[in-house]
Amino acid sequence: MFLFLLQVLKPNPNPNDNCSKKKVLAPGPLNGFLSGKHYNRCKRLYVLLATAIQIMHFRKFLAEQNDVPNLLANQLRNVLDQPLPAAMQATEETEEYSALMEQYEEFMNKTRSGEHGKTAHFWMFILT
Repeated sequence: MFLFLLQVLKPNPNPNDNCSKKKVLAPGPLNGFLSGKHYNRCKRLYVLLATAIQIMHFRKFLAEQNDVPNLLANQLRNVLDQPLPAAMQATEETEEYSALMEQYEEFMNKTRSGEHGKTAHFWMFILT
């Protein structure tokens, strides 16, 4: 989450402006979240940041993968373009998808064990 906050909030010196302008949340919950107070008031922010961290983690995994089959990549792009349950189910049933998810599980286990750094280890522990 720390890296996400740096990437998202760094361009604007006042972090409240980014989230407030986009109407993600009011300035109060963000201040409470960043200061470690009033966690119960900022559950919405936690869900958004947790999702962002998981997406960043998966993108890092994909960046390290040099051998993602073209067919699987095309199927995943099609699911993104048209998120239909049938298309996702067809993609999930392929061997390539299963192999990729097994590799991602190994990548997550390495993150949990601290092989990708202490910060990644900490946030993966918090999220799972």
